[in-house]
Amino acid sequence: CLFFASGLRLNAEQLEAQYGRAWRLANSKATRSEGIEQYKELIRREPGFWRAYKSLVGAYVLDSAYLEAEAFFRSLALANRDARNR
Repeated sequence: CLFFASGLRLNAEQLEAQYGRAWRLANSKATRSEGIEQYKELIRREPGFWRAYKSLVGAYVLDSAYLEAEAFFRSLALANRDARNR
């Protein structure tokens, strides 16, 4: 479930609300995968919000999803490299 339309930046209140929801979801085994998706959406929307990266790594570790984490962060690195080369 995504709260915001794609491509729109979040104001500070929205940013904290989405981060808080992702954090709560990610810290419960039953809803961790949804929390991970919320963190990924937050990073896509606000790439400078470092707390989402840190918390996403923590959620992946709790889930022992190391290969999924590697794939996600590798895709971010490649997208960043491609954006710089345009």
